[in-house]
Amino acid sequence: MSPHKALFQDLRPLSPPVAVKLGDHSTVYASLCGEISVAVSINGTMSPLTLQRVLYVSRLGCSLLSVPALGSHGWIVSFDATHCKIAQGS
Repeated sequence: MSPHKALFQDLRPLSPPVAVKLGDHSTVYASLCGEISVAVSINGTMSPLTLQRVLYVSRLGCSLLSVPALGSHGWIVSFDATHCKIAQGS
């Protein structure tokens, strides 16, 4: 999800809107979703990756990526002290 409307391609309305619980325990609703393209490094080469069904949430302070959602789509996410690595599962 992201508060940056300019990053989205092909924004579509959500019906019904999706409830999103924020860190301050308040709830906001995403009424739009779309695709965002991000640059990723694959074997040292930068390539575009399109994230689909990204929620537009105007009240967020920054874009957020769901680790459980990545895992359910076959990606493996690992963390160390300074990095987060996202790799395609086998």
